[in-house]
Amino acid sequence: MRQFEYDSIPFGRLSMLDLVLATKISNFEKVSEEIRLAWLKYIKSSLLSYLLIDHVCEKFSISRIVHHNDYSIMLGPHMAARKHGIPSFTVAFAAHNAVDLRRYILVDDIVWNKFDQQEQAWPAWRDLPLSESQVKDVADDLLVRFGAKSGHTYSPAKTFEGDDIRPPLGLAQDK
Repeated sequence: MRQFEYDSIPFGRLSMLDLVLATKISNFEKVSEEIRLAWLKYIKSSLLSYLLIDHVCEKFSISRIVHHNDYSIMLGPHMAARKHGIPSFTVAFAAHNAVDLRRYILVDDIVWNKFDQQEQAWPAWRDLPLSESQVKDVADDLLVRFGAKSGHTYSPAKTFEGDDIRPPLGLAQDK
């Protein structure tokens, strides 16, 4: 299913992020029947949303598309807009403080692509000083995340073999 594409769009891979967030699995070589069925549903909903927006773009004069977050059901419309040369924007909440509902991100691409661009720009940014309040914000965000079971405080904790991660990492048991 990872290889499933339509109109050269990798719907099978696009839907994997949804599965990771929902189930916290990371090995897609052998998946259970339950995961396989969920994956098929994600692929189907993403493809259907793509086909719907593709049809709407052909039938009507659409100047822009705005969608919330980059889950696979929203990436279908984003790709349909791109196919028709229509600008598509992602609106999301800032990940700051485990999703800060007071702060928005608006980008003219898939959010993850913008994050990659920001990472590439790090050498130009790294020597710029942060204000005391910015450092406090970052520290508060880290404390919120350290207190959670996962990087996304609103989703299930990640799973792994065994209950204690310290032994495989060679870390002391008393820390």
